[in-house]
Amino acid sequence: MLTYLGANGFSIKLIPRHSIDSMLFPKNLSLLEKHFRIAKLSKARALHFESMGFVDAINSTKQGIEALQPKIEYSLGNFYIAQMNIGTPPYSALLLLDTGTDNTWVQAAKCAICFPLKYEGFDYRKSETDYAAACKHLLCVPKICKNNMCLYESVYINGFSSTKGILSIDTFTFPSNEESVSFPDLVFGSGATFLVPKAYNVITEEMIKYFLAYNWHPMEISDLVPYDPCYNVIPSGDKKLPTLKIRFIGADLDLDSKRIFEVIDNMLCMIIMPINERGPSLLGAFQQVDYRFLFDVKASLLSFAPEKCQFN
Repeated sequence: MLTYLGANGFSIKLIPRHSIDSMLFPKNLSLLEKHFRIAKLSKARALHFESMGFVDAINSTKQGIEALQPKIEYSLGNFYIAQMNIGTPPYSALLLLDTGTDNTWVQAAKCAICFPLKYEGFDYRKSETDYAAACKHLLCVPKICKNNMCLYESVYINGFSSTKGILSIDTFTFPSNEESVSFPDLVFGSGATFLVPKAYNVITEEMIKYFLAYNWHPMEISDLVPYDPCYNVIPSGDKKLPTLKIRFIGADLDLDSKRIFEVIDNMLCMIIMPINERGPSLLGAFQQVDYRFLFDVKASLLSFAPEKCQFN
């Protein structure tokens, strides 16, 4: 519920998990090792969503079939993090960005049942700008309250991870290149690189045809790289790489070659992978770079537009 109760917007600096500035990846990984980890996270997350869709499909038949959902484990599949400060005096936190959930929450200090943290959680009692959202607050949905304080609870799809606590309001401060930018009265909780085979095969076949004009032939599939196809070449200035257009109902997403290919250890690889035929197809983090995505929750509408994010 990262919501700013005002007219102005804000921007957040995104730090890739594998960046040298990230605390979530080792610092001495090669580019190939980073991509192996990224591909592993992507596959696990795709399998997670696939299992969700399969269970929904079975249950929608209403034929009394009991579907067993296997436990799908993955280690924090988020690709980007953002640094922020909460409260006064500021509590430094890393925000894991995940468009698969609509809640923003931090773990409180001295919580009853806690996730393991390297540092102490957020002590809202020490923040001069923190106060609990009242039960009548517009964002108190559903209205679960105690002593006129709004409470929240989120249970993750794995069924055993959950977070619950007080719906709080405080000042969030985001670092910037010039000076930090603070937004008061933000409400929060205190407590791939994938396509279904039919689409993937069409794209792969077209890419292979395109590169045959340069007399480039795909490498044999091996465990050396997590992607396919890959080429044992480094493209030069006179070799133009193909682009990709993804057609949605009412809009097209145009992807340039930088969102489709990556040079890894002197190999050119297509950073798109196949998923089970049941799907769903997933738009990866690489493909979302330099696009602004707008989510109209009330109208169930997604819109997007190209943008040079480094300048905004």
